[in-house]
Amino acid sequence: METPDDNPPIQRAAPVAFLLYGLMALGVVLGFCLDNEWGAFFEASWWEVPMALLGVLAYLGLKSRVARAFAWLLLGTVLAGLVVMNSVFVAAASNSLSSQSLTPEGKRTLVFVTVISVMAALTVLLPHFNGCRRLLSALSGNTEWNSVRVMAFGGVMASTLLLFVPLVTLGKEPLLALLPKVLEGRFRPAGPRGEMYSLSWGLLAAFLAVGLGVRRNWRECLERLGLVRLSPRQIGRALGLTALVLLMDSCVAIATDHVWSFFSWPRTDEKLYEALFDGMSSPVGALVIGLVAGVGEEVLVRGVLQPGLGILLSNLFFTAMHAYQYNWDQLLGVFVFGLALGLIRKRTNTSVCMIIHGGFDFVLVMIGFLSK
Repeated sequence: METPDDNPPIQRAAPVAFLLYGLMALGVVLGFCLDNEWGAFFEASWWEVPMALLGVLAYLGLKSRVARAFAWLLLGTVLAGLVVMNSVFVAAASNSLSSQSLTPEGKRTLVFVTVISVMAALTVLLPHFNGCRRLLSALSGNTEWNSVRVMAFGGVMASTLLLFVPLVTLGKEPLLALLPKVLEGRFRPAGPRGEMYSLSWGLLAAFLAVGLGVRRNWRECLERLGLVRLSPRQIGRALGLTALVLLMDSCVAIATDHVWSFFSWPRTDEKLYEALFDGMSSPVGALVIGLVAGVGEEVLVRGVLQPGLGILLSNLFFTAMHAYQYNWDQLLGVFVFGLALGLIRKRTNTSVCMIIHGGFDFVLVMIGFLSK
């Protein structure tokens, strides 16, 4: 996650860093203890704690072998969790569950997806080899290497491949396996409030992931993440770019539709997808999705990842983040959209990308809402 021209010395953790670390630790505990709206708020921290802790341990690991060892242990645990998640989703989505036990076909499917997922997870080790480093340096434009970059490249590569495994294995969107439970009321996706809770913890984790209090102060973290105060003219330009990106997306969608129709390739099941996220189909839901995707995803991908990993790998990870809910037709559009945002980020900053991404998602959700 380092860039060649941004290599400040490691410093002792500032008091504000200890406060934020303590807040995240408290969130984990209270998420278990409270069974109300506050409990839901603190539960949202569970997904973000690994990213924050990884960043802290990785930067401390530049000077401490013990911290570096714990960072790799945590990264291995996260990847193992993704392996298990893949197995669970594929088993459910392939209809291989019979009552409480797996059918023979389900067992074979489970073994296959587990083996593929483990192989994908092992790519975390590739950046240790010089040949892979030369390739990644060429892709990212960054030739300097340290333990943070090795871990960042390896973790993102492995996570990207793992997120694609269920779609490759099933040939359909694994998240839609939850649809029957949604319709029966046994599973409820996060509503607008839940999404906002996740966003608040995600922003905190992003600052910690780039070394707040350990590697950088607040100003340096803002600079590293590409977060700046925009002038009215810059906001106007961002809105203009949003319109252009919407037009580009429409052209890509039309072209993709023709290609997929010609080859009769499977597509994303729009009706099932809409049913899965029906709770967000409203003006409030559109605003929340715009904020969560525009702010949260851009701070993570274009803020935390792109400066160190380059446009291509960070955008592949961005695309993989949507592989549980989209088939390859929609993922192509996500990749082109992310590529455009990556190029815009390279020439401007993350704040501009946040407006474009948020405005883009807001318009699409509102179009879907108004067309009902």
